[in-house]
Amino acid sequence: MIKTLTGFHLRTPLLTKLRITCCVAAVSLMFFSGASSAVALSYSQGASAAANSLTATVAMVDTKARSLEIITGVGHAVAPLQLEVPQTCRITVGGATRQLGDLKRGDIVRIQYRNIGQRHVADNVAIATIQPAPRGQNR
Repeated sequence: MIKTLTGFHLRTPLLTKLRITCCVAAVSLMFFSGASSAVALSYSQGASAAANSLTATVAMVDTKARSLEIITGVGHAVAPLQLEVPQTCRITVGGATRQLGDLKRGDIVRIQYRNIGQRHVADNVAIATIQPAPRGQNR
């Protein structure tokens, strides 16, 4: 009987630490899951036709369906986004007008788009031009 009581008293600080650890883990999980849902909400909200803009990488171009799939950053994560590209969408490179077919996978683009219901409709797509470093100036 004394061994049980002694053992119980020795385990009490361990149980207390375990309870504290579980509580901290639960609170952290609730906090971080709430934060990620807030990011997701701010990313997906906008049923109005308000204009949005973002910088992204082209993942896929479908010229027949006039759609564009891009990958962009959302918080500390990346997210794919499907955009409709109507005929009225202006696509440019350095100010020069281009066609949807000129976009390639891996291009960095700056896009202005509207959310219409669950659809994302592009208004302007500007393809970023990357200037090579002058000779001897490589990092």
